[in-house]
Amino acid sequence: MNKGQIVVKSFICLIVIGVLFCPSRQRIQSAPSGGIFVVNNKDDVSAPGGSDLTLREAMGAANGDPGHVCGWGSGERTQLQGCTWDGDCISGGCGYGHYDTILFAYFIDEITLWAPLPELTDAGTWIEGLLYGGSRVIMNARFVPGSTFSVFELEGENQTISNMTIINGTTADIKVDWSARGARIAYNYLGTVPGATSCSAPGVYRNSWTGVWVRSSTTAPMDDRAFIYGNVIGCHLKGISVETTNTDQDEVFIGYQPDKTTADGNWIGTSPTGAIIPNTGHGIQIETDTQNYSEVAHNTILNNGGAGIATVGNLAGNGFGVLMRFNKIYFNGGPAIDLGSDGFTPNDPGDGDSGQNNLINYPEVTTSNGSQVWGTTCGGCTVDIYQAIGDPARGGGGIYKGSVVASLGGDWYVDLSTLPEMVGATVKDVSFATYGPVSGSSEMSPRPFMYLPIVRQ
Repeated sequence: MNKGQIVVKSFICLIVIGVLFCPSRQRIQSAPSGGIFVVNNKDDVSAPGGSDLTLREAMGAANGDPGHVCGWGSGERTQLQGCTWDGDCISGGCGYGHYDTILFAYFIDEITLWAPLPELTDAGTWIEGLLYGGSRVIMNARFVPGSTFSVFELEGENQTISNMTIINGTTADIKVDWSARGARIAYNYLGTVPGATSCSAPGVYRNSWTGVWVRSSTTAPMDDRAFIYGNVIGCHLKGISVETTNTDQDEVFIGYQPDKTTADGNWIGTSPTGAIIPNTGHGIQIETDTQNYSEVAHNTILNNGGAGIATVGNLAGNGFGVLMRFNKIYFNGGPAIDLGSDGFTPNDPGDGDSGQNNLINYPEVTTSNGSQVWGTTCGGCTVDIYQAIGDPARGGGGIYKGSVVASLGGDWYVDLSTLPEMVGATVKDVSFATYGPVSGSSEMSPRPFMYLPIVRQ
């Protein structure tokens, strides 16, 4: 082995160690040993046999596609780590039936796609775009405008797309198709690039309709359908779209890692540095025709043209159960939370109406004295308190500050001065939302017009 080969192999080992064992990017799934494929060719080609490995070839090998079982050149074979061979054919150790990881060599900073990538079908495949030094691989999807393809389509179980930058897609940047389960969509830039200050960043001329599209499972309920966390999503029609139709009860976790307890929110319509990168429709849309146990929590959702979070459905009165809590959500074109995607819904006496999340009433304030507030809601339900920004019923919203639990009779009390950064706050400074374990979350309570700030903060 010459000195150059030693350097390359050492560098690959550093990448593998960093990706698989670094505490901030631990591989959560555990499964049979597989292969580690290092993409070292920017070209968008499909047939094996050259000296380098392309992303399309690596995905074909991971899927075990017949056209990617044999015909590998000696140069490509050195990039397929952990495989066993029979001549130039993969005979085991990686590919179909194994949990394979696709990495990128340090000089692969952008791949321009001229045709849709293959659907990712093998369980456990992990496409990791994080490069040495922290930059990301840009997937520039320049295939024919108007096509109905997504950049990445996940169809197997326990698959991961992480640390990619995806621009210029068509239907969706990432589609979690009906057969997928346990998908992990993490730490990606979708529709924008790191450092962008608007939707017209260099290299961006078109965006997909949707950043992440989770299709309905259609045939049976699926828990743990998808975990969507740590992403920056902007400049689409909808940031995230979740379909849970027919008779399924799919679980989708938006803002949680796969342990379901570690908060790891997304930035939707904004970047971590505060750039305005709006989705023209809803920030998050969840379709709930029957039951839905999805959770949308710990996200920052700003600047979108529609609601921050909207639930929609075709069978009015049957959709319920979406948890929408702990978010920072305001300055959207519609309500912060919009049950039914029909604008603000006022409380009804007795809370007897039906619809998305049973159209559960938001909390009522009965009296207040300085920072002390008393009110009523459903018995045993939780009252979430938000620092209000504007009017949550009309494009405003708030920043989550804390919660109190109502008595079995529905009475609740909070001293706002005990909440983080709320010393001196009174009832005019807050908005409230109800969370019931059966119905899910309510819309946010409106602020009286007399309390609204004149100047946008």
